Amino acid sequence: MSGKGLWHNIRMKRKAGKPKAKPGDKGYPGPGAFDRAKEDINVPINVGDTVKGGKFKNKSIKVKSIGKNDKGDITINDKPLMKFRLTTKVEARDYKDEYKKFQSSKEKIAYRADLVKYNRDKGTYGNGDGKDASHKGDKIVGFEDASKNRGRKEKSRKKGYKELRKEVK
Repeated sequence: MSGKGLWHNIRMKRKAGKPKAKPGDKGYPGPGAFDRAKEDINVPINVGDTVKGGKFKNKSIKVKSIGKNDKGDITINDKPLMKFRLTTKVEARDYKDEYKKFQSSKEKIAYRADLVKYNRDKGTYGNGDGKDASHKGDKIVGFEDASKNRGRKEKSRKKGYKELRKEVK
């Protein structure tokens, strides 16, 4: 009678006309079985942490209390734990520091100087035309809209860049 699950077995037993299992019958849980089956559940949340809740589980909610309801379910702010999404703590990036390190290298300073020189030589530097010296693949190839040129994906934004950096380190 095994293999298809508990409810399949119960239905088959009822269909065969057999009575429910009683204490002492084979397969009936013995004394202390329920105590052994109780789990020690540890949830990595403390009072004061932030979890996501609401219909789409994207609303930040501060944990004010952690407890259990009468069914034994873990609750956060008197709502079942399953109504929340746990978030991972991510350290804030210091973008100013990253930018400073990136832009202050000798190569980048020389590269920007070349771009400015190219713009001045062509007579487009500061004329308000919205054009920039296009830099594709570390080469100046002409002019294009400043927004397109400056918004082009750089190495650090491309897929797989993090893996490449890990390999280099």
